[in-house]
Amino acid sequence: MLGVFDEPVDEWGERLTRAYLSLWEDPDTSGPLQATVVSAFSNDQALERLRHFIVTTVLEQARPHLPPDDPDLRLATAMTHIIGIALGRYLLQAPPLVAADLDDIVALVGPSVQRYLTGPMPARPSTGRARRITP
Repeated sequence: MLGVFDEPVDEWGERLTRAYLSLWEDPDTSGPLQATVVSAFSNDQALERLRHFIVTTVLEQARPHLPPDDPDLRLATAMTHIIGIALGRYLLQAPPLVAADLDDIVALVGPSVQRYLTGPMPARPSTGRARRITP
């Protein structure tokens, strides 16, 4: 999956979204992936193994490619967005997500993931109060 970051930076969002969702589409990886995710939500040890895998295989290896302003938050936000789409499409089987073509989902989600990975980070408030982010 890390070949995602070897391509031009403006393609990272689409490539990461496609790479992760393709794992769910592939009959060789979808069953084990579904079992891992389902067990992670019901078993603390399975959750810790999944978290460790994500941190060591995805986050640690992707961090050097990302902008230096909070790369961990950038990648965690991108991955949770994509994981949410995967849960909706492959586990919950939300009809609109199931009916949609993978290319259409990637085209819809990829720009948001791209923004998480490379877009400007919002200014952090100095007061500690929540700040509204406006486009």
